[in-house]
Amino acid sequence: MFILAFACDFSAVGQELIWEFETGNAVSSSPAIGADGTVYVGSTDRKVYALDGRTGAKRWDFKTGGWVTSSPAIGADGTVYVGSYDNKVYALDGTTGAKRWEFKTGDQVASPPAIGADGTVYVGSYDNKVYALDGTTGAKRWVFTTGKVASSFPSIGADGTVYGGSSDRKVYALDGTTGAKRWVFTTGSSVFSSPAIGADGTVCVGSYDNKVYALDGTTGAKRWVFTTGSSVFSSPAIGADGTVCVGSYDNKVYALDGKTGAKRWVFETGDVVYSSPAIGADGTVYVGSGDNKVYALDGKTGAKRWEFETGDVVYSSPAIGADGTVYVGSYDYYVYALDGKTGANRWEFETGDQVSSSPAIGADGTVYVGSHDYYVYALKSSSSGPADSPWPMFGQNAQRTSRAKPKLTSPTIQINQPNPTQITISFKDLSTGTYSLQSSVNLLSWQSIANDISQTDNVELTIESAEEKTFYRLKLNED
Repeated sequence: MFILAFACDFSAVGQELIWEFETGNAVSSSPAIGADGTVYVGSTDRKVYALDGRTGAKRWDFKTGGWVTSSPAIGADGTVYVGSYDNKVYALDGTTGAKRWEFKTGDQVASPPAIGADGTVYVGSYDNKVYALDGTTGAKRWVFTTGKVASSFPSIGADGTVYGGSSDRKVYALDGTTGAKRWVFTTGSSVFSSPAIGADGTVCVGSYDNKVYALDGTTGAKRWVFTTGSSVFSSPAIGADGTVCVGSYDNKVYALDGKTGAKRWVFETGDVVYSSPAIGADGTVYVGSGDNKVYALDGKTGAKRWEFETGDVVYSSPAIGADGTVYVGSYDYYVYALDGKTGANRWEFETGDQVSSSPAIGADGTVYVGSHDYYVYALKSSSSGPADSPWPMFGQNAQRTSRAKPKLTSPTIQINQPNPTQITISFKDLSTGTYSLQSSVNLLSWQSIANDISQTDNVELTIESAEEKTFYRLKLNED
């Protein structure tokens, strides 16, 4: 443990190094956080680590046969799934680190796995294939062969469709259950940008042919295309109103109308935009650039609200805390916490090498990030958790589904008491997604009494009446 002093006032937010953990080589993998707060992260020392989120104590490590640069994915039962440069996908017990299974592909696995609603694990490999594996046994459910490296798989739609791009210039939509090709769309060059999925199911993706495409999620039909001035590596972020925000190697950030592709605004930085944008609760777009700066742009006009200059390129994608603080790493060795409204440097923390890992924010606001100096860091912050915003981090959420939040409507809720021992609760006009009905007697502690309520014209539930006064609420479930 060591203490670093900086020329900024930490007292206002109480910033401090909570703990640091040394791996055996560079950490470019972005950490994943389990339900119990355990931090899972890979290293180029060929290992996957499980660290106590509070103390940094090593709970376990697991050695693979190659670099681990992809971020782990965590299943509903706590199983940790991760790919390695040894060509394998591993399933590890989240508590003990014991290997539950391994599956060998034909080449390196650098992309993070994605987990379907039924527990199926989807992953792309450098062997030009996309795999669907049984999350419990590792058995191969199906495999799909693309023309070249499956470079940007996978994103998962609300109906379970698996979307991804390939170096063969194509975007694919695959049936999540069978692997059957639902559709394929050909762009003009390699696709490294991860697809983002709008609330209406539209698939938005960039290509090295300088273009951004919006494709019908069901048919693959081109809804619109927008041409930038250079290759598009950045993965799009989607705002609450459907606006598509994306960076380009032409040094610019674009905001495009989600329905028509019309340019709403463009903002020019001083170098390539590799970083994927994040979007705050008020619609502000935050993005890093190769000109060493982090920008905050007005989501409606593109006007620059502020810029903050670091000492080197910013390839890390920002993450936004619940209080609006923006956390981002830079190749200047620092992790920064910036005031979301003003850009003021709330604190900065110096690691020993470049930071390309995108920060992860725990439920208690702790910021976890890796560095090329071999360390994983836990930093205390002023945030109480991730922001409740349209796109608060890379991939939209900690599960990296790259799927926009459903648009919310105002549901109608009606409560009737047909007899002294029963009450009937009816719902109408629910938004897409699933909901939980919760009850409370004090408005502080809530208990779920019905789960997975889905969109329909009318949902009616009958429950036993409580003896004391009871409050009820409908909560939208997070993916």
